Amino acid sequence: MRILDTYKAHKLAIGFSIAASLSLSPAYAQDLPDPATISVPDLSSAKDPKIAKQGWKYFVFHKAGVSFEEAYADFAECYTFLPTFSGGGELPKFIPWGQSEDPDTQELASNGGNFGVVGVAIGALIEGPLRRRAYQSRMRRCMEPRGYDRYGLDKDIWEQISGSYSLESIAIKAKIASGPKLADTPLETSR
Repeated sequence: MRILDTYKAHKLAIGFSIAASLSLSPAYAQDLPDPATISVPDLSSAKDPKIAKQGWKYFVFHKAGVSFEEAYADFAECYTFLPTFSGGGELPKFIPWGQSEDPDTQELASNGGNFGVVGVAIGALIEGPLRRRAYQSRMRRCMEPRGYDRYGLDKDIWEQISGSYSLESIAIKAKIASGPKLADTPLETSR
C-alpha cells in the first residue's frame, strides 16, 4: 500500500469520526439512547484495592453531577481524537521541507520492512498494548480536563466496555460516568 493511499484512508477515517461527532451535537439530542435501555456490566471490581493498583492501565471515568446527555456529548467528542487503526501502514514521519511525497517511490513494506519475520512477530506481540495505551492516553487528555475522575477496572470488564469505537461504547461509558460513584477514592491524575 502506498503512503498516499494510507494518508487518504486516514483522512477518510478522521472525516467519518468528525461527521459522527457532529451528529452527536445538542441539535441531535433527540437521537440519544435511553439510559434505562443500556446495560452496564458489574463494576464492583473498582472497589478492590488490587484492581485499583492496575487502574493506570484499565479504567473508566466518572463525574459527580454530570447528566447522561452531557457525558454522552463529552465522550462522543473525545472519540474523535482517538487513533484509528485501519490500514497496514503509517503516515510518513519525515518529508524534507519543500518536497512533496512521491507515491510512486515511497512504498510501504507490508512484509516486515527492514526487520523481516522477526520484526513482524515482535510487532504482533506489542501491537495490542500500544493500541490500548494510545486509546487510554488520548481519553485521559480529553476527559480529565473536563473534570472526570478515573476509577480502575478489571481487564475483562474494561475490554467489554472499550472493545469498540461504537456509539454503543459511548453510551455505556456515558451511563457509567453519570451513574453512581464507583469507589471511595478516584485514581491519581499523576499516573
